[in-house]
Amino acid sequence: MSVETLVEAMGPLLAALEPSHASGLRLLVVPEVRSEGELFAESDRVGSRAVYIETGAIIDTGLVQGDALDEVSQALTVVVLYRDADLGPLATWAPTSDAALIIGALRLHSFWSSHVSDLAVLPETQVETRGDIDRVTGYVLRIRCNVRVSI
Repeated sequence: MSVETLVEAMGPLLAALEPSHASGLRLLVVPEVRSEGELFAESDRVGSRAVYIETGAIIDTGLVQGDALDEVSQALTVVVLYRDADLGPLATWAPTSDAALIIGALRLHSFWSSHVSDLAVLPETQVETRGDIDRVTGYVLRIRCNVRVSI
């Protein structure tokens, strides 16, 4: 069990989701991207619905100081980029629609149970406008999760 295998399994899971709009633009995890900033910088190359999965620091979830490390927690953020150039007017509601698909898929016990001990998808999903004051160029969807792994 590991967070790394969960992240690897997320790529095919997300790619298999069928968006209800602009179905030709599927979600695609871009493995060579190493940060959210790099995803934005590569937006012309990767296009809409490019996904970066950010892993946070590992935290000991033990309740008693000095106990053996037997369980750790780690934050994950699924970041999806949307470009107006690819989606046009659909770009404004595509993140909301995709969030429902992604959250539904990630919450399935049958998906995550072979990789980690527990996966909690947090309700604080965020959609941020990209661009400047005069012109919106796209949107970013962030879905936050907490993962627990017994070691």
